[in-house]
Amino acid sequence: MAATVTRAREDRLLTGVSRRHNVEGLVADQVLTSVTAKKSTGKIGKYGNEHLRIVHDLVGGMTKYPRITVDTKDSDRYIMEKHGLSVTLSEEEIDNEEQPFDARQDATMDVTDRLLLGREYALASVLTDTAILTNNVTLSGTDQFNDYDNSDPLERFNTARASIYAETGKDVSMPGGFALMTWDVKNALCYHPELLELYKYTSSMGAGLNDAQLKAALKVDRVILAWSQYDSSKAGQTPVITPTWGKNMIFGYAPMSGRKRMTTLGFNVRKTDFVRVFRNKVVEPPNAELIQVDHTYDDLITDVGAAWLIKDAVA
Repeated sequence: MAATVTRAREDRLLTGVSRRHNVEGLVADQVLTSVTAKKSTGKIGKYGNEHLRIVHDLVGGMTKYPRITVDTKDSDRYIMEKHGLSVTLSEEEIDNEEQPFDARQDATMDVTDRLLLGREYALASVLTDTAILTNNVTLSGTDQFNDYDNSDPLERFNTARASIYAETGKDVSMPGGFALMTWDVKNALCYHPELLELYKYTSSMGAGLNDAQLKAALKVDRVILAWSQYDSSKAGQTPVITPTWGKNMIFGYAPMSGRKRMTTLGFNVRKTDFVRVFRNKVVEPPNAELIQVDHTYDDLITDVGAAWLIKDAVA
């Protein structure tokens, strides 16, 4: 007799918990353009720049309409991969829970925390790699922004914006443009004399630049503050708390929602039901439950020209 195969049953309540769970300081969803796809793998279309060529288009009488060459077509392939973790709840943990705690929901959020932090770390590792974001500058010594006497952040910002415009035709002050920075970088910039000078006649600068003033100085549509941290030590060792995005700064262009023939740094591709949580009884220990959470997505970088990396912006 053939063995009976049963399909794992998703816990919709816990799936909702995982999907709504937002970890402060994680910004991966703000960096890339979000799109949904039905298939786990497929193509994202890319088009050439032939449409930018100027041709003589005046016609009349017997003059034929000039023929043009349509944009070349290319594509990047996305492959949505499943990322999953699990945790076991004992019978005692479930039976002895008291308000405001909920063992199953708390476990789901704990696992989701790890999944989201893992995604954040992976994306940060890619976007702070000078071999990937080849439009970059690495600062050191007196060039770093915490050197208030010698560094020139406004010139660095101008270089970043100019590079993105030259590569994509997009101004980062337009909707979709952003500057991502870590807490250390923001803290240095808010008190930098060169930036304070921009507002010396408008308000007291004793408290440094406010968020609106910093955004205006950067000339971007939005500022993304990436202040998450992770423990880089091995299990059992003294914790080493490390900024997930290092001490770097990224200018980029990536509208929040996708459309055809768009310019963007990259896409976060996911299915509508990209988050799932399963809850099942396990044999050992008796009456325990296994909570399994998986997120399926692909963070795909498609146009490195739409970004500029300032590596080691502060010491």
